[in-house]
Order: sequence, then C-alpha cells, then structure tokens
Amino acid sequence: MKYQDFTSKVKKAIEEYVEETAIVRLNTIKKNNGVELSGITIMHEEQNITPTVYLEEFYCRYEEGESFGSLVKEIIDISEKNQIKEKFNVSFFSDYEQVKSNIVFKLVNAKKNEDLLKEIPYIMYLDMAIVFYYLLSDDEIGSASILIYTSHMDVWGVTAKDLYRQASSNTPRLLGAKIENMEDIMREILLSDIQRKCHKEEQEDESWMQDMADQMLHQALNGKESIPMYVLSNQSKHNGASCLLYHDILNEFALKQQKNLYILPSSIHEVILITDNEIDNPQNLCEMVKDVNETQVAEEEVLSDSVYYYDRKKGELEILNA
Repeated sequence: MKYQDFTSKVKKAIEEYVEETAIVRLNTIKKNNGVELSGITIMHEEQNITPTVYLEEFYCRYEEGESFGSLVKEIIDISEKNQIKEKFNVSFFSDYEQVKSNIVFKLVNAKKNEDLLKEIPYIMYLDMAIVFYYLLSDDEIGSASILIYTSHMDVWGVTAKDLYRQASSNTPRLLGAKIENMEDIMREILLSDIQRKCHKEEQEDESWMQDMADQMLHQALNGKESIPMYVLSNQSKHNGASCLLYHDILNEFALKQQKNLYILPSSIHEVILITDNEIDNPQNLCEMVKDVNETQVAEEEVLSDSVYYYDRKKGELEILNA
C-alpha cells in the first residue's frame, strides 16, 4: 500500500469510528528544514484545539507487518488521551503585554528554511537564523509552543529586534542551560538501558548496575580515561542549541578550560564543545559533522553542516569552514 493510500484509509477508518461526533482532518504540517509531515486530527464540537498525531511512524510499522486495525486503534487512543476537553482561550495572544514574558528563541538552519523565513521574524546568526516562539505552559494542555509569525509581530507593533531583546532575557530564565561531559552522558544512557532490561526485583540494588555501566563505558573508551567532549543544551534538551546565544556562556566555559573551543552542531537540540588542544586536524571535524547529519540526524533536526570556532580572547564565534 502506498503512503497516500494508507493515510486516506486511516482517515476513513477513524471517521467510521467517531461517526458524526467529531470532524476528522488529514493535514500536511510544515516542520523545520522544509520537512512536511502528515498528521491526523479529531476535533469535537466543544473544542477549538486538538492534538495532531503524525502518521509516518505508523506507516513504517504497517510496512513492517503490524496490523492496520491495531495501528488505527493506537492512533485513536493517543488522540483521545491528549484531547483538550474545553475550548482554549486564545484571545490573550493578541496582547503583547500578556505574551512577552514567554517569548523565547531557537536556532535553525537558514538555508533549509528559506521559505519559512519569508513568513516569520528572524535575525541571522552566522549561517543560522534566530527565530522566536511562545512557550506555553497550561494545566489543561501541558507544555506547547507557538511559532511567532510576521502577522503576530504586526499586530503587536514590535520589531524582530524587540523580540530578540525579550527572548534574550526570557530564554535563559525559562529554559536554563547545562554543560555535561560526554562521558557522563554515555554512562547515563548505558545505566538507563540496563535498568530498562532488568526485572523489578533486580532494580532494588542499583550499585551492580552502576558498576556494569562503568565497565561497559570503559570498554567503549578502549581504556582511555575520559572523553574530552562536552554537550551544551538547555534543561529540557529541546531546541537546546540556542544556548549558544546566552550571554557569556561560551566565554565562561572557555576561560575555565583555558582553551579555545571547536563547536559541533550535533542537532537543533544540542551542540558539542571540544577544546582546541584536542584536535590536530580541524577539517576532520567538518567532514564528521556532514557525515553525521546525513546518516544519523533526523532531517528536521539538522542545524548546520558547519563547524564553529570560539576564540576566548576575541570573545567571538566564527565559522571554521567558511
């Protein structure tokens, strides 16, 4: 079955399930880097917002042999579980004074988002673009975000520079920042994987699991003492590459290490920091970033193919392979 036939069949199956109690829509949603995804929504009469369930993963599972009926049931269950029972008041969004304290920024690939940048306010940052969104936290709908378009800016009577000044204050306050050693991150991943595979009674004593994680990490490192790489992201690890924009964060880390830094944009969610004394041939980093972006990073999460260099004496970030 072709993908378009699959999505149409899903829509029809859900319409038969809800009968006339809701409106089922099949939508194309534009994501980061020009990626377009298919999503299904189930809108009841008492609602004005509803969750979108993306269908690409379900199609892959269907192709791998899962039954169509079970997948449709799961889609309906996900939608119903995340339904907003009452109409959500969106009138506040027309008042800049009510929204400005929750405006934050993120970094995206400028070239891959050329069409989107025609519709939204942005500020160029090297070969990337700083864009803005409203961070929504509500007891009823949980955490969500609203991308800010030029039309919003026109209603508010503000400029992109106004948004940047506001977001420069809000983003560190609301999302924070964290720099972690790559070794510690690998250890956490290994420990989490061990815990997931263990029986409940085995999880009561974590010491042996920590020892096993340490042994596995030691093997992965081939006996080396540590990995001289650090990961910079925000507390949620979502759109965390924007931490590059935080005032003095790179400078303080570089001064602490007493080294200049190479910065690898591993995704829109985080960047990797490496002190320059650890790298003999920086060109290898450029090739590695491109290869990882092509083979390991989801298309909508790619930030840049560039490698950046931070000079602590100049206090500047520049493109290494410009």
